[in-house]
Formats: sequence, C-alpha cells, structure tokens
Amino acid sequence: MTEWIKIDEHILMSKNLVTVQEYSDFITSRGYFSRKFWSEDGWKWKKSQLFNKPAYWKKKRYSSLDMPVTGISFFEAEAFAHFTSAQLPNELVWEYIATNKGGTRFPWGDDVQDLDKRARLSFFGEFTEPGIAPINTYPHGSSPDGISDLIGNVGEWCLPRDLKKLSSDVAVLRGGSHWHIPHAIDSFFRVPTYVGTRDNQTGIRLIQWDGTPPNYSLKESTDVSIPLSIQRPTVPFRQEGIPQHISLNSYRLKISGKVEKMAELSLHDLQTQFPVTEQSGLFVCVCNWAEPNIVKGVLLKDIVEHVKPKLPLNELYIRQISIPGPRGIVYESSIPLNQSLNNNALICWEIDGKPLTYELGFPARLIDFQLYGYKQVKALNELYFTDKFEPGWWETDKGYDLAGKIQPGSATIIGKRSYKTNLQ
Repeated sequence: MTEWIKIDEHILMSKNLVTVQEYSDFITSRGYFSRKFWSEDGWKWKKSQLFNKPAYWKKKRYSSLDMPVTGISFFEAEAFAHFTSAQLPNELVWEYIATNKGGTRFPWGDDVQDLDKRARLSFFGEFTEPGIAPINTYPHGSSPDGISDLIGNVGEWCLPRDLKKLSSDVAVLRGGSHWHIPHAIDSFFRVPTYVGTRDNQTGIRLIQWDGTPPNYSLKESTDVSIPLSIQRPTVPFRQEGIPQHISLNSYRLKISGKVEKMAELSLHDLQTQFPVTEQSGLFVCVCNWAEPNIVKGVLLKDIVEHVKPKLPLNELYIRQISIPGPRGIVYESSIPLNQSLNNNALICWEIDGKPLTYELGFPARLIDFQLYGYKQVKALNELYFTDKFEPGWWETDKGYDLAGKIQPGSATIIGKRSYKTNLQ
C-alpha cells in the first residue's frame, strides 16, 4: 500500500518508489488489458507490443517484493498511476520536492560527502554497475519529509517541464539511477527519454496533486566538478559478447544489398583506398555518460560513392551487422542513409590516437556523433543497403527510440577532466 507524504496543501508524494509487490496488483488485476487505465497514446503503444509485464519481471536480480519495479515504459508508469488513482509528477513538482522547495541541491540538503551512503549510484572510480537496491536501503539520503530514493536507484518518469511542448515520444527521467556516478547527479539532473524505453533505469514515483503550481521556478543545472577519475567502460557493453577470433589480417567489411557494386574491404583497404578523415565530437551513451573523442576513419559517403546505391539515397537505410559473438549472436542496427551522410558518419578504426580495443569495437565500427551509442555497431561485419527499416536489439528488447537521436538534457562527461554538462 502506498505511503503518502504531505508536501503542502496541494501535493502528496509517495514515500517510496513503486515496488514489485505494488506493481503485481496491476498485473493480477489485468491492468495490461484494461483500456480505462491507459492514455490514448499509451493504448496505441500497448496494442503494438506483445508483452504484459515489465521487462525484468521475475528475473532474479529484480524480483524481490521490496525492489523498485523497473523495466517500465512511461506509458506503463502512467497506466499504473491511473490504476492507483494517482498521477506521475511533472518536472516542476518533482524538482520542487527534491530541492526542498528550492532550498537545497539534494533532497537531504547540500552535503556532498558520503554520497555512496546516501543513494544507489555507481562508477566509484571504475565503470561497475551494482544494480538496484531494495527501498529504504539509504535512509541517510531521504528528504527531511522522509521521501526516499529521490536520487539514484531507478530514474523516475516525469512529464516534461514545458507541458506546451509535450511530445508523445519523449518524457523525462529525474533523479538519476544506479547507472550514474556520484557528484554528477543532483536534483537538477534530467534525462529526456523515449517513452517506450524499458531498461533497468526506469521506475515509478507517484504523486497526488490538485494542479496548483508550486511557488517555484525550475532551475538549470550548472556544471559541477567531479573529484574522481572516471574512465570509459572497460566491460563489454554488447549483449552477445565480444568476438575475439578476428585479426587485423582476417577482417573484412562486407558491403551488400541494393548496391551496384558489392564489396569486401580489408582494414588495409579502408585505410588506403579512401580518404582518411578525423573528427572530434561527444560520444553519448543512452544512460547519459559522455566522452569527448577524436576518431579516425573513412567517411560513409566515400564508401557509398564506391558501391553506388541502386535507389535514391532518401529511400535507403543502412543495416549495420556485427561480427558474431562467442555464442554466434549478432548485433544489428538500422539508420537512414541520408541522415548518416548529413551527419558525416564514418567507419572508425581509431579513437583518441589508439586502435579500437575489443571492448570499443575492434577492428572497426560506425561513429555518428549525432546518435546515441546503441545505434553505432561495434565490431562491424557488414553494411547492408536496404529500403526496409528493421529495429535492432536495443529497440525491440529494451524499447529504445528507433531513431536514436541524442536528446537535450544532462550528461556526465568522463575522462581526465570529469564534469557534468548540458546536452543542447
């Protein structure tokens, strides 16, 4: 049963994140099949899906009854709120509460010491991900009102700050999650997120609100120095595992599909038969860490000119296909060809003056600084030109946006000079 905390005469907020136990009532009451709980856009989305439970339901790490429910899209969170006769916060209300009505940087105050004892965050000096924690694990991180987990654990779906610009495609996660690092997350951190996203950073916080705007103006987050050495991920962020049977000599990039001239290019071919270019940009992960990089490779437009597509460029997609991993599984992602050309996408074999490691996509990968990392396939095996768009693993399994365009919001810059920045 939801425990409510009174904020003022207009607002109540749930003391805890919605738990697995609470969400199970929605499932057993056939909430996934009851039109009355869903918004118009939510019901359209639901009818297009094949599932009737959260993405991590019954999985060992996430199934304890006192765990925050996760693997929840915005539409599922919205439907659950309606089921309980409650609402999801909008950003104005959420930030009003998380800053103690505008008075503090964090829910507990302004103290930046011992953040690992106040919130379920991650990356304590290296890229390790501890996973979510049961509710009430971090009592020292609660607000003076007693509201827990406003920072860390799982992100909390909110309506965007400007409701006049409300999109049916994007809502906002507030508070960061167990994927985010200390000293970078505070009550101003925000991540605009595709509404269908169902990964292990998404959760639910409920409010009851009469619609009276609080006497508070949303603030912009400022850059904050991070006194930690944060490095790029050193674990394989690939669900099929890293293929380590490919060598520089054996590698071939296949070019196929609706092209006049199919090709198989070695790494030496890529480096000698086409103009080599360097680009600098901000590589952004969908969980909103980011790293400034200088990459070297061949522009996709030069490969396109070499193979001569059979159809107009605006009718084609490029399906990126990875080298099979240890279990024989490949990773795929489709992007519009014209978009990639306009973004100066390239096939990269070097980052920051060093050849790609296995973890970063050896021997070659696509880089497009306008897209999140999940749209840029590592260990690239084939570029397939097609007139049909096919969703990749992250889109079909985790509900990520099909387009993968980087959204404005907060990001944590990693590397030698770590700080928080705003994505424009």
